[in-house]
Amino acid sequence: MKLLYALDDLRRRPRAWAMSCAAAALVALVTWALGGFEAVPAATLPRPSAGSVITTNQWTLRPLRAWVGESSPAGRKRSDGSKVLILEVDVTSRMPATSNLAGNAFHLSLPGVTGQSQGEPKLLELLRDPSIGADLHPGMTERIAAVWEVAPTAPIPTAVDVTVVNWTFKRQDSLMGSSGWFNPTPIAVVPMPIENRIAPESAPAATPAPAAAPPVALRALPRPRAEVRR
Repeated sequence: MKLLYALDDLRRRPRAWAMSCAAAALVALVTWALGGFEAVPAATLPRPSAGSVITTNQWTLRPLRAWVGESSPAGRKRSDGSKVLILEVDVTSRMPATSNLAGNAFHLSLPGVTGQSQGEPKLLELLRDPSIGADLHPGMTERIAAVWEVAPTAPIPTAVDVTVVNWTFKRQDSLMGSSGWFNPTPIAVVPMPIENRIAPESAPAATPAPAAAPPVALRALPRPRAEVRR
């Protein structure tokens, strides 16, 4: 009898699995139709000022300043003449383990400029010791530099919009069945002015003026002696 119940259960499982997949597909279709998968428009996001504290599921962030220079704080410089755009930010990890994923919390865009310095930073550097990577430990606040590149022919930007992105932890995702951080969602846009720290081009050296001739020492001429005739 138990064998018959087991065989009947196996016969029903494919049907149940098909019904579950159909229901999931229907929910996904309805969500898409209602705009549930669309990105949050940047115009509707909060716009805190530089120095404000923003909390995500992974980090507590405090964007401080942005500047453009010829090299990163660690001295890294591109041979093609590209400049670097630096975002300095205080970051405190809220995660239970050391992580170097702070770069996925920032997306950068230059107002009115397309095709350059978009998206996540190319590099992260720890400002207290730029020689090492930006591995952030739980509960410790570190000041990091997020580094983007600016093309050598591009104009030096004067302002930047920094979009802060929140990620959600899932113990088991529906695709691979593994745990991780998923569903990146913008939660704020921080407009920041950009300081220009590029050294001005050195002016050509002026032609030195010819040295003045040394003064000529004048000697007193002997006074003519009157000739007395007798």
